[in-house]
Amino acid sequence: MDDRPREKRIIMIKICVDGNQVKAKQVGHNEKMLNEDRRYFKELHDNEHTAQANKEKRRNKETLQVGDRVHADSYTGEPEYDHAGVHLYDLAQDEIVWYSEEPINFIVDIHRDPELVLLAEPTPFDRPVEVGKNVGIDNPFGKNFPLESRHGEAVSSGPISGAPAVMAQRYYKYSVTVTGIKNPLDPHVEGHRGF
Repeated sequence: MDDRPREKRIIMIKICVDGNQVKAKQVGHNEKMLNEDRRYFKELHDNEHTAQANKEKRRNKETLQVGDRVHADSYTGEPEYDHAGVHLYDLAQDEIVWYSEEPINFIVDIHRDPELVLLAEPTPFDRPVEVGKNVGIDNPFGKNFPLESRHGEAVSSGPISGAPAVMAQRYYKYSVTVTGIKNPLDPHVEGHRGF
């Protein structure tokens, strides 16, 4: 394996509006991101299965432990559209840039993936499991969120943090809300250690 640093990747996400839906398309790197999805599929699938099983444990009034993955109480399911994940590596300083060719105003929020919350403390069945937005462990970037775009201008995430808590949580989602559109877009971001 080649341990030399690779060039930083800028993942361009083009935002557009189709009727009453917000859509996004990765511009460039799409095939690389799909390959990363395939590379990490089994691990992601295992974590999803574990989170579902731990949701059932909570229903059975069991306490979950540090390091368990579980669904946040707000989790309702995955979006019903195909989208490649965004895989960012901390040492390579990868980042995301959102923009639009349309003169739309949009806001980008970031938070832990509510399907795959990693618990940082023992959690009794009756304690809520919640995700926030944009701060603390719910922001894996060194930049303040939300990001605001006016008239489609580009906004950048900055590089993903290599902090141990961020790398352990690993699974995040960004949401894009366009002024005047009811349902935001909500794909996922995955952080990895290395290049």
